Amino acid sequence: MSTTTILGSAPNTFWIDDNVTLEHGIVGHPVQVSVAISDYETISLDDDYIKKMLMEKLVYEMYKAKSISFTKTNDMNFGKTTYYARIFVTPDDQVRLLRELKVI
Repeated sequence: MSTTTILGSAPNTFWIDDNVTLEHGIVGHPVQVSVAISDYETISLDDDYIKKMLMEKLVYEMYKAKSISFTKTNDMNFGKTTYYARIFVTPDDQVRLLRELKVI
């Protein structure tokens, strides 16, 4: 069994150090996915495989929540189209800080 949770919104002001705070108009929300694996199955799976499963689920949930921006550009001089996918990413240490402050 697996679950997906969209947790509460994060604030739009982040403290960086004693002299600097970062304010922005973008308010995000964390997305959490999980996968429950029996102890018997866990023995045969390595950590990297489990992380890959979680990452695939996470990206799919971000896609469903429209958290990924897709664009494309045409270069008629060279006869090619370049496709882009973008997301807003926060480093893990900042997410941990938000959890410690009970924001998320």
